[in-house]
Amino acid sequence: MLRVGEVGKYSYPDLKLSEVITIIEKIHKDYGGKISAGNLAKIFGIEPRGGGFRNRVEDLTMYGLIDGQREYKLTKLALQIVEDPSDLDARAQAFLNVSLFKEIHKEFNGKLPDDMGAFVLRLKDVTKAEEKEVSIRAARLRNHYNEALSYLMPEIFPVSGEPEVTERHTVEPRPSLKQSTGTLTIPSNYAKLVTDNFIVGVRNDLESIELLDSQIKSWIEWQRKQLGKQKTQTESTEQT
Repeated sequence: MLRVGEVGKYSYPDLKLSEVITIIEKIHKDYGGKISAGNLAKIFGIEPRGGGFRNRVEDLTMYGLIDGQREYKLTKLALQIVEDPSDLDARAQAFLNVSLFKEIHKEFNGKLPDDMGAFVLRLKDVTKAEEKEVSIRAARLRNHYNEALSYLMPEIFPVSGEPEVTERHTVEPRPSLKQSTGTLTIPSNYAKLVTDNFIVGVRNDLESIELLDSQIKSWIEWQRKQLGKQKTQTESTEQT
């Protein structure tokens, strides 16, 4: 099974550029631009030994924002980013330092298809990977690119806080889920999170967990927008 940050011949950072920028800002502010492996691990919230730490360091390295081993320092590009928040070109350069992200930008040029299926097929052409492999990672890669558009094409996608998620996910129950009025039966081999306000069920394997992680935020955002529209319509009706 591939790591989250691999598709076809390409590797890519698991952390989004905005998350990495938050990390390098802390390194600059609290550690003067240089940091030991132990302190960097504390920022990550993980142990300095093991694959998780190496993967996070690789994320920062792929964006071209840190150098070193055991002791790390911010690169010239990282310093440009943290010292001048208005330097969108530096942020764009960090994103394009990742070969896959550069190829995605070349393919889509800011024009993402509404149809997720079309996005997957075009991404398959870019990566030369199997369609199943691409589809698992498509939502995550789309979110990476969608967020970076405010740096890559600021004249079209101005910076305005959280990027707008253009994809809309609907959750269709699998045939194995038995649903009836007032009752939802989750299969025994699913991981579950049950509270008074919500229920989450997902197949208990890494690919399903990764897919849930990549899609849940955009699905929540879409639901939030729908509820906002309903609230506005209700208020308008009550005023008339």
